[in-house]
Amino acid sequence: MPLARQLTCIVGLALFLICSPAHAAPEGAGGPPEAASRTDGQGIYDRIMSILKQPPKLEPAPAPAAKPVKGHTPIFGQAEITKEQMASFIRRHNPLPKLSVDIEELVDIYWEEAGHEGIRPDLALAQAILETGYFRFGGDVLPAQNNFAGIGTTGGGFRGASFESARLGVRAHIQHLLAYTTTREPLKPIIDPRYELVRAIPHYSAQCQTWESLGGKWAIPGVGYGEKIVKIISYIKGDG
Repeated sequence: MPLARQLTCIVGLALFLICSPAHAAPEGAGGPPEAASRTDGQGIYDRIMSILKQPPKLEPAPAPAAKPVKGHTPIFGQAEITKEQMASFIRRHNPLPKLSVDIEELVDIYWEEAGHEGIRPDLALAQAILETGYFRFGGDVLPAQNNFAGIGTTGGGFRGASFESARLGVRAHIQHLLAYTTTREPLKPIIDPRYELVRAIPHYSAQCQTWESLGGKWAIPGVGYGEKIVKIISYIKGDG
């Protein structure tokens, strides 16, 4: 109970006790009534002072409720949807993806390669979905290149990087993300042909800790680029 409320209750109790008939001198009792009144008053006074001298019990203030911060989705972390949800989502949007492996295998590869480096596999695959148009391709990159992140493409028909297998394409994608995200080296040998280039640019190297911050760096001008990636996962989860 707050200290001010304790004092209010104590004063109220004192007034009640002093004014109560139970504390008046009983009829026929020996001694003058005013003596009995002084005795009762002294007892009440002593009780009040004893209570006041006790240290107040301070109640801790309630902790403020944590508010989620919008626009800050870490690149590192665990997947928030299942592999089955992701594969089903891709098939609904493109029943015939142009891939060298089936969609379930590609999902497995993303979970393995991204998970090995600590990157969220669901969002890395969502980025590949955004870059390839649900694996329809149709831009500068051809399906046979196994380039799921547009690595090395600069527009104007320039094809960019090619990789021998879907797994190597996914690994290069994850390593490219690492170049933008952290100063540590990839755990596996570097096969991303643009890794060192990103590392050499201070404005890009290790500057993106969230998916939203990729706009203006990975994608230029890239307004809303990272938000579109996050939105894909939110849609699958039913939050979008």
